Amino acid sequence: MIYIIFFLIVVFSVAFFIGWLCRKSFFWNWVDLIYYPLAAVGILLLFISNDLQREMFQVTQRAEAQNSLLLELKAKRPNIQVMNTEDLMSTYVEHLALVTRWVDMCRGNSIVVDPQCIAVQHLDKPTRKFLNIARARYDSFPAKLLATCKAGDAMLAEIRESNAISSIVSDKLLSQYAHAVSLNISIYDSDSITAQIREFNVGATKNGDVVDEAVLQKTDAISTILKKIRIAEIGYGEIIFRALSACISAPRKDLASLEKWETLTTSKVKEVTELEEQRERLKHSTTQHKTILWTQLNIWPFVLLLALGLKFAKGAAALMNARAKRP
Repeated sequence: MIYIIFFLIVVFSVAFFIGWLCRKSFFWNWVDLIYYPLAAVGILLLFISNDLQREMFQVTQRAEAQNSLLLELKAKRPNIQVMNTEDLMSTYVEHLALVTRWVDMCRGNSIVVDPQCIAVQHLDKPTRKFLNIARARYDSFPAKLLATCKAGDAMLAEIRESNAISSIVSDKLLSQYAHAVSLNISIYDSDSITAQIREFNVGATKNGDVVDEAVLQKTDAISTILKKIRIAEIGYGEIIFRALSACISAPRKDLASLEKWETLTTSKVKEVTELEEQRERLKHSTTQHKTILWTQLNIWPFVLLLALGLKFAKGAAALMNARAKRP
């Protein structure tokens, strides 16, 4: 600031001296052709300087505000009161490994024509997806339970949509699982869980028998194979049902609030990260072009003062001429 004040004093002093000394110069007739472009350059540099500073300020302000909101959001994490049954849940989840082991045994083996292999061949992808998520590490048991149950729901939906097993079996599996969830059965109540699995078996078998009676021939070889395949599918359905035992007893409403919190938190973290990256890009661009930036930020006052100095010199010259013409 001191340099600008010093420059102002020097420029206007010199301008006044030149205007007084060269008051009759023809140059003053053309000074406006220099003044206006020079002033325009100064104003342009001023706007560019303000624009850079304004953008940096706005991004910094938004990043700080979003960081504050993120901290508040993290402090309001739902406190889910759920008994830590991670070991028991893991035991149930590992039941599903039986399905993947069957897939591995059947793949590239001469027994692929076995009904067990035919029934399991399309269950590989959804079950492995589920196991990968359920076996992962999480910050807390509620987070693990939420991720496992979401993966379980997605697995059942994928099995149904992709026709990994017949709709006769998959429809009953989904409906029986939804019914079991609504009963709020304890994870320690293995008898009630087993009863739900048995009910699924009975219902799926009954539905299959109804279809068989209407469509298939009892003595036909193909009918016999199809029945065996369905029986194998029901067996795999029981394994899947058992693997989801922890989700049958999970507090779904509490998990839903946790899921909502996690979604909001993830979104806010992403937003903060993007703002921080934007701020870093601005910092990088300023450090990468230091000479240009210094010019944009510091030269504009001097350019404007020069332009005003020219105008002041012209005014001084006009004043001197007016005084000289007095009688």
